[in-house]
Amino acid sequence: MGAYLCIATNGVQPSVSHRIILNVHFPPMIWVPNQLIAASMGSDAVLICNTESSPKSINYWTKDDEDALISNDKYEIHTVERLYRAQMILKIKDISPNDFGTFKCYARNSLGSTEGSIKLYGITPFLLSIIFLSVPGIHSPGGKGARRDPTNARSRSSNGNLIIKLHFIKMFFEFSKKRKFRKNIVQR
Repeated sequence: MGAYLCIATNGVQPSVSHRIILNVHFPPMIWVPNQLIAASMGSDAVLICNTESSPKSINYWTKDDEDALISNDKYEIHTVERLYRAQMILKIKDISPNDFGTFKCYARNSLGSTEGSIKLYGITPFLLSIIFLSVPGIHSPGGKGARRDPTNARSRSSNGNLIIKLHFIKMFFEFSKKRKFRKNIVQR
């Protein structure tokens, strides 16, 4: 896709040129950078889907296969378009238990449609603190007795990234389900 310049010359002046714009039409394609998003209660979560299509697609979000979401006090929906690409952004404000579930991004044009899926699941600050304090190499800066806030970006360890930490959290949830530790933690 783009502009092309065709120049015809045979050694006799003048040369002739013509500019042609080529548009290739294709059905939408979606790729989701993060298919699993963790969020704690009261925080905000940002979900992203990237699309490509020509002609431009109609893009929308759903939650748990229900009606399309609209921008309101709970959801902030933006689409950043550039040529045949679009980035769909869904910001979910003030996370509550009802917000956890599967969100889908859809792209449709006259040649087809596709969808991407993102699962939003919950974590508690208490469990984040346990993970940060108990896993070697994952700690908050500040020294002995410092207040630790694992949800604050400044408190994240410099020797590990958040994705690795969230993987540990997921493993902890799976372990706690098997051992029924989760029930004991909630009761305390």
